[in-house]
Amino acid sequence: RIDGGNMQAPHAGLIHMEGHYTSRVSIQHFPTSLVESWLPDAIELAPQAISPSGYHPVNLLFGIQSKVYFNINPLFKFKYHEFGLVVPYVQWKDPKYQYNSPFLFTPIIFVDNFLVSLGGEIVFGFPKRMAKFQVNDSHYAASDPEVNTPYVGVQYEKLSSTPDPVALTSIRDCLQQPSISQKRNGKFSESGFWWNLDTAEFNDLKLDGEIINYMLPGVRSGNTQKVAAEGTANFSDGAAFEMRTDWTLTLPTSDFNKDWAPWNGTSGGGTK
Repeated sequence: RIDGGNMQAPHAGLIHMEGHYTSRVSIQHFPTSLVESWLPDAIELAPQAISPSGYHPVNLLFGIQSKVYFNINPLFKFKYHEFGLVVPYVQWKDPKYQYNSPFLFTPIIFVDNFLVSLGGEIVFGFPKRMAKFQVNDSHYAASDPEVNTPYVGVQYEKLSSTPDPVALTSIRDCLQQPSISQKRNGKFSESGFWWNLDTAEFNDLKLDGEIINYMLPGVRSGNTQKVAAEGTANFSDGAAFEMRTDWTLTLPTSDFNKDWAPWNGTSGGGTK
């Protein structure tokens, strides 16, 4: 757990979403040129101190969502699998807004619930696509639901260690940022995802596998990206851990003058 910090959950608005997330997470260092190819023209990579020069961190989330609901209707809850590829530390190219960086940007998410896919796309602008999942205590895979073409597949095993305070700070740096999303019509929005990391449960993992890159923009069809990490002792080699947490998500807004600083938990702070 991340204890003793000075972060407090911001007000999420009268209507927001909540849920419980169990996820195997791998933070990988991908070539900067590859990550840049996933971004729309209006945003760019922001400065970061997680990856070495020439590389940028990417969060791979091999997740199981449960008890997901809008707070105004707590009796109607979703449960689904969700693989997400999330780029931390992005910023608006035009620094004219009150809060300019850092943000998360999500090039692709796969889920196995049609209503979640539809709502994520229409309401939030997150590119949630349908997939077929195979998940157990040591394996996580997602594939095309029609022809079973693989999207992602990893194996993992739980280690006896947990992230130390230095590792927990790096985890928070990579996860606790507000989000920019873009709908298919090109319009952008911003939202706040609160990971509630101060009460989350963590355990180190050994994880390896691959991502099929063809579903990502700017990547030639058929290429694969290897994924491998062991624990959280050395973030320069990447990281892998299991996380269980309760989260909160605001409704999206197109008011880009909102101050998202309370939603930014990075040790370097944000820029305005």
